[in-house]
Amino acid sequence: MRLLTDVQRVFDIAEKMHTERLLEALNALEDAPWGDLRGRELDARRLAKMLHPYDVRPADQRIGEKIAKGYDRGDFYDAWQRYLPCGTRATSATGATAVADVADVALIRPGEGGDVPWFAVDSTNGSHDRARDRSLEGLDP
Repeated sequence: MRLLTDVQRVFDIAEKMHTERLLEALNALEDAPWGDLRGRELDARRLAKMLHPYDVRPADQRIGEKIAKGYDRGDFYDAWQRYLPCGTRATSATGATAVADVADVALIRPGEGGDVPWFAVDSTNGSHDRARDRSLEGLDP
């Protein structure tokens, strides 16, 4: 997760970044380990291997007139949302708007929302799903 946090710091407001530039920025972070991994800097192959479990892969990126392997901010969006703490969450894939912390399911506790269990209220339309109620029976809030 340290890598995801540092990549987010480096991307800042950039939409795309060539691997070469991303590596330069990561390796230059003084408070990060990327500049000295067993005596060597982080390289493109190791970066790709470390990002693979997060489903982030390098692809051809056009920045100005140059086309080279690199990463798109949107490719990290899911990983940032899943694995980074709430205080360091990413902005939207476009980078233009902040992402609010929202969930598919509203947390309505017993007594607060009638007889509907806390885990079965769909926040998009206020309804609930009885089949989901049965499949989640026994879960504690």
